[in-house]
Amino acid sequence: ASIGSKQALGTIDSQNQTKVDAEKAVDDFVAEVKTVDTEFDDKAFFKYASDHKFPLNNVGDLRAVYSSYITLRRATKDAATDAIKNKEGRQNPSGKPGSGTGDAGTKMPFTKISKAGSAQDIIHDHFKK
Repeated sequence: ASIGSKQALGTIDSQNQTKVDAEKAVDDFVAEVKTVDTEFDDKAFFKYASDHKFPLNNVGDLRAVYSSYITLRRATKDAATDAIKNKEGRQNPSGKPGSGTGDAGTKMPFTKISKAGSAQDIIHDHFKK
């Protein structure tokens, strides 16, 4: 074999070894994360990285993307939890009989409010007393 073909074969072998090393590093990273994070979905993680075009050149890049991924996942869960808590704590009493303070809270009869020309007139009359 010629020197050129030996160099080409050496380059191909080197590239193949680099590919094998990269695949092993990714597999090791996924295995490591799954031991710590039981809810980790590697397909969703790599889709997230791909969708957001994160550069993935080494394991350090994977760790940085994972940190971002976890932050987003926590924020999503927290937002959903907060929304449920807020919904449970929030009541919209409008339209329910007896839900407002009515005459007792404002000391102003509804008929006077409904017949007023404007809000300014109501406020003016209310504070005149």
